Amino acid sequence: AVHNQFIFDAISANCFHVASHRHGCCVFQRCVDFANPHQQHQVVMEVVDKTVLLVQDAFGNYVVQYVLEQVPQYRHNIINIIAQSIIQLSRQKFSSNVVEKCLQLASPEGQALMVTSLAQKDQILTLLQDPYANYVVQRALQVANSPHLEVLADAIRPHMPAIRNTSYGRRIQSKIVKRCPGGIDSMPTAEQAMTRMLQDAGESNVAALSSHEMMERVTQMLGMLAFGAQVRENVHV
Repeated sequence: AVHNQFIFDAISANCFHVASHRHGCCVFQRCVDFANPHQQHQVVMEVVDKTVLLVQDAFGNYVVQYVLEQVPQYRHNIINIIAQSIIQLSRQKFSSNVVEKCLQLASPEGQALMVTSLAQKDQILTLLQDPYANYVVQRALQVANSPHLEVLADAIRPHMPAIRNTSYGRRIQSKIVKRCPGGIDSMPTAEQAMTRMLQDAGESNVAALSSHEMMERVTQMLGMLAFGAQVRENVHV
């Protein structure tokens, strides 16, 4: 409504200051709730623009999580931004909670981007040993789909002997066993998992594909499956 537009203009112009305030973060969430479509787009795009700053704030991170949950059409914007800085954001107290939320709510393509960004072999040990990032890795192990689960496991596998008897190592091991009762050593590699999925889908000449090409095909296939499931769900509603 025109009569309340001045509120949304003020909130948009002062997005970070309002969203990062103890009481302002609640006001911001109510504005998202009661906005018309134009107003909602106006304030949510300010959140998207300031995602990296807000997720690191004690109160701002709740505003980002609220938008992720309540305004799903903007999830991909936020998730793509989070994925670009996932290593740093996973290691911070407040932003690590948002990274976990993104992993839970992401589309197959978004989740694939996040998990493969986490599974950097030169960074994974730092993440495993970090008091906040360890929980992000646990969440990724909990929600990741094959073959991205195996991509993450491939990165973790060389470090398991060294961390197996540590508290954080036991937590990681527990999550792996829940996904694969035989433990990490009995899990297929990412390449084996991708080969099996593509062969099961009737893909010809899988052996000629590079690992990168296989990953692209599988991610595309998972996205199509998710879209089909969404269509079927809408038909049944």
